[in-house]
Amino acid sequence: MIQSSAISLETTHNVLGWPAPDDVIHPRGAGPSVFATLVREKIGRALQRFPETRDARIGVLMADSDASTSEPPLAIVAELHSAIDAESLRELHRLSWNFSHAPTVITIEPSLIRVWSCCEAPDPERPLDDYLVQRLPVEELEITPSNDLEARAARGLHWINLVSGQFFAEHSARFNRDGRADQTLLKNLRYIRQELANQGLMDDDICHDLLARVIFVQFLFHRKDQDGNAALTAATLNRLQNDQILKNTHPSF
Repeated sequence: MIQSSAISLETTHNVLGWPAPDDVIHPRGAGPSVFATLVREKIGRALQRFPETRDARIGVLMADSDASTSEPPLAIVAELHSAIDAESLRELHRLSWNFSHAPTVITIEPSLIRVWSCCEAPDPERPLDDYLVQRLPVEELEITPSNDLEARAARGLHWINLVSGQFFAEHSARFNRDGRADQTLLKNLRYIRQELANQGLMDDDICHDLLARVIFVQFLFHRKDQDGNAALTAATLNRLQNDQILKNTHPSF
C-alpha cells in the first residue's frame, strides 16, 4: 500500500500507468504542448490567487504526449499539495469547463483523486458533488506485487481505461457534448439570433457584428487577471453612468 505517502503525479505514473509527470506538465509534442501552455496560462495563473492552489501543478493528460497533431486532452490535471476548499474547487471547475477542450478535470490531492465532469455547466447553487464522476482515495491505491496488469486495469482510472475510452463510455451520461461551454455558447447564440430576427433584425451581417460585440464585452467582464480583477466591473458601469456615457445605472452587463 502507499498509505504513508501523499498521492502525486509520480503515484499515478507508477500505480495507474499514467504518463510520466513531465509528460503531463510539459508534454513534448507540438499539439500537446500548446494545450499545456494554454491550461497553465488560463487556469494555472487564475488559481494563483487562492492559497490552496497557488503552488498547484497544472497539466494535461494526452493520449500521446509526443504527438504533433492537436488532438484534445483526455483531461486537465491539477496536482495539489493540500486538500482543496470549495471556493477554489468551484473556480477550478468553472475555468476547466470554460476551457472547452477537455471532457474532465482531475484533481490530485494528497489523500484523494477525484474526477469532475467538464460537460456540465457550473452553477453556484448546485452542490459540488453533483459534478463528481469518480473518487479514488489513497487506501484504494495498491501496488500489486505480482505486477498483474489485468488487476491494475480493473481500476477505473487506470491508463488503459482512460486512453481506450472505456472510462468515458462507462460514464457516458456525465460527458454529454451538448453540455460543454462551446456547445452552450452556440446554442445561446442561435437562440439570440432568432430573437433578434423576431424583432425585425433580418440583416445577417449586422446581426453577427452585434453578437460579436456582445461576446467581446461579456468576455471583458469575465476575464480576470492574476489577482481576480476583471477588465470591466460594476464600478466601471457606475463610472460610465456618472460620465453620462451610459444613460442609466446597470449592476452588470
